[in-house]
Amino acid sequence: MIHCINKTNGGCMKRYFTGLVIMIGFLCWPLSSQAASEPQRQFVEGLLIARGLDPLEASGIMRDTRVSIRPDIVIKNLFFSKPRGSGERPDVMEIDSRQIERGKAFMKEHAGVLSAVEKRFGTSPRIITAILMIESRLGTYPMPYNVVNAYANLAFLLDPKYLKEVQDRYGQIYPQLQEDATIARAKRK
Repeated sequence: MIHCINKTNGGCMKRYFTGLVIMIGFLCWPLSSQAASEPQRQFVEGLLIARGLDPLEASGIMRDTRVSIRPDIVIKNLFFSKPRGSGERPDVMEIDSRQIERGKAFMKEHAGVLSAVEKRFGTSPRIITAILMIESRLGTYPMPYNVVNAYANLAFLLDPKYLKEVQDRYGQIYPQLQEDATIARAKRK
């Protein structure tokens, strides 16, 4: 969750939003509290750089103290986090029309940043906004961990060594972690 002391100037939110958009832009690109030298951070930093992110920006994202290695986030996301469908359409998540209006306003307010991300990474402003709507209600949803940290932890799974560590650690409790379908789903998220 993002906390700003001075919410009136908008600068704090813009800084955090820019970092968030960079990370989400990377994660939308098809790929198919701890020390910054951890292999998982280095692995994802290398992926960010390979996708065109400036090395200093990539390093800054991965060295941010708010990004921590939390395999519990991955487990919650894989096994306990499911979209809530409606009674009529249980496989489709319903979005309140007010949230859609907020999304449109959000895209107008952040048009410059969203356009820059689209030009650089090819990720549509609508896709980024939709992800932010679902994951954070555009930054207003009180979560026990921030969205960037959640996505970073999902990106850490792209490191085969780290994926193996998570499988070894949680495999007895969640035997599905050994299944190809679960691994594929984890890499898609």
